[in-house]
Amino acid sequence: MRATNAQYIKADTGVGGGLLVNGRVHSGSHGMAGEIGHLPIALDGPNCLCGNRGCLATYIGPEPPIHAAGLDAVAEAEGAEAAPAELDRRLRADDPDAVAALGAAGHALGAAVLGVSGVTDAGEIILGGYLATWASWLAPGLDERLAGRRAPAPDMQPVITFGVLGGEATLRGAFQTCRDALLDDPTSVPALARSPIPVPSQ
Repeated sequence: MRATNAQYIKADTGVGGGLLVNGRVHSGSHGMAGEIGHLPIALDGPNCLCGNRGCLATYIGPEPPIHAAGLDAVAEAEGAEAAPAELDRRLRADDPDAVAALGAAGHALGAAVLGVSGVTDAGEIILGGYLATWASWLAPGLDERLAGRRAPAPDMQPVITFGVLGGEATLRGAFQTCRDALLDDPTSVPALARSPIPVPSQ
């Protein structure tokens, strides 16, 4: 689907996102539009480093699922990158703690999707990072959380899609944003950068 209004949500080393309005990135008044990680989804949720409570990042981190799956010791002993790799291995082995951890994360993600879609009326919610990698395990909790809203108004709910660019998504997005800015206004590039590279004389 190619919606003109869409929300992108990504989780890997943290939780972030972006908002597309009328086919263009909408950055908001302070450049933070669509940054969903610190959207509060529970009034009495865990304390967050931002000073709030119950932020989405405190549920889908990815540290929270790693903790819920009982992998804190792996993270401490082998480093931050080892724990997600071990969680992935356990998910594919149908470990019940790992599957339950992703189910809970999917439920929290569903609450955030409801909030975002209610405010922005986004036609599409795109999930990236580990949200796409672990889509199969997040989907049950996500669908359960969205079921109540879908029942009375199925035609008004956003389409949920999962990213396919993997780790290159952010880099490609940054490249396209810079390219679009240059094509919109070539004079915005400093003259020195637009000067041809001098060719040494023979």
